[in-house]
Amino acid sequence: MRTALLVILVALMTAVPEVANGQWQPQPRPARPYRGLFASGTAETSQSLIGNATLGGGYDDNILFEAGQVGGGGGNPLIGQSGAIGSADGSLFYTLSTPRVGLGSSFATMFRYFPGTRDPSLVAHNANLGASFKMGRRTTLLAGQSVQYQPYMFTAIFGLLPSPGLDPFESPTLGQPVPPLIDQATSREVYLSSSSSLSVDHNFTQRLSFTTGYGYQWSDTAFLGGKFTSHRGNAGFRYSLTRSLGLRFGYAYQQGQFPGSPEPTRSHTADVGVDYNKALSFSRRTTLSFATGTSAVNYLGSTSIQAVGFARLNHEIGRTWGATGGYSRSVQFVDMFLAPVLYDSVDVGFGGLINRRVEVRSGLWASIGDVGVQNVSPANDFDTFLASANISVALNTYMRVGAYYAFYRYRYDEFAFLPAGVPQNIDRQSFRVQVSLWAPLMQRARR
Repeated sequence: MRTALLVILVALMTAVPEVANGQWQPQPRPARPYRGLFASGTAETSQSLIGNATLGGGYDDNILFEAGQVGGGGGNPLIGQSGAIGSADGSLFYTLSTPRVGLGSSFATMFRYFPGTRDPSLVAHNANLGASFKMGRRTTLLAGQSVQYQPYMFTAIFGLLPSPGLDPFESPTLGQPVPPLIDQATSREVYLSSSSSLSVDHNFTQRLSFTTGYGYQWSDTAFLGGKFTSHRGNAGFRYSLTRSLGLRFGYAYQQGQFPGSPEPTRSHTADVGVDYNKALSFSRRTTLSFATGTSAVNYLGSTSIQAVGFARLNHEIGRTWGATGGYSRSVQFVDMFLAPVLYDSVDVGFGGLINRRVEVRSGLWASIGDVGVQNVSPANDFDTFLASANISVALNTYMRVGAYYAFYRYRYDEFAFLPAGVPQNIDRQSFRVQVSLWAPLMQRARR
């Protein structure tokens, strides 16, 4: 839960971890005890309501304008106007944990102000609800609902992202807020999106388990006033050969309807292979996990077969530091585009506590891919890059000050059609200092 208190930009993600494109995902190892001062003292609560607020100001070298101006789709986005930026974020995060029921819900709002521009404000809102129910000793039901109102941004194609301020070794919490990085917004145009999920996990024996799930997503788009919708379902078995090695056999289906497309795009994923998640022999602090699969995407009457999968390496450094790195190859249906996206991504994260008061976090992300999957033309290529770092100093349990820096860029070729007002290429840097407040509005101790 402390993860919610360490983010720079408060926002939400879908509450329930899902099987991405039908692939098995590793379960994070149990978190190490949090040893920082800020937002401490909530580890043994069964019910809590946490409030967060962040105020800041800084500098941005490519302020977004209205559509048709420099930096907002017209003119040259590489020479966007620089200027001051103000920020204000707030959130509420509620959790309930009992032996059979887990519940997490949160609401967050984000505000950016660019003084001196004709349209000086940018906002985003998020609401999230997640629940887990133990139906007997062997079966668990998971459900989640997320609603977002935010500007267009390309965070969806970064894959698994160890965000600065988040401990990569900490287990996820239902309804846990994580940052969508509103400062990566590529247009002032704001749209509404919703994502729902439902899944069931059942253990037949200690070695054999079964998982099935369904998800639905819809969102507004800037393409011809249409909407993007996506249905996805998956089912599969996993047989544990050892504690760290397993065999998987499963299937996932996804159907997406892009605006203006004469027929839906369909994706079939055969999740057949092995997965591995184990501490390496030379160091119990280092954990390697990976999984593989195959995806067949039918788009515009043509079928493309692609290998998909991921690999991740986590390393604990001392009692409070950690490093993580990963690679993933994936096919996704993204509401920012008019076609499915095939991409490869890599990420690296590093950070920890210098002492109980001072914390440092940093991360690098990069991806390359194609809009349209088939890669029939090099003019559909894209590449993205993001680097960020932050340092924070806790004044006490309820207040801290910090500094945050980010560099963000992307390049989309001429035939990778983007929404109106979104530039094909952009470079952007921002720096901000801020004050964060944390308040446990309600807490009940665990029995």
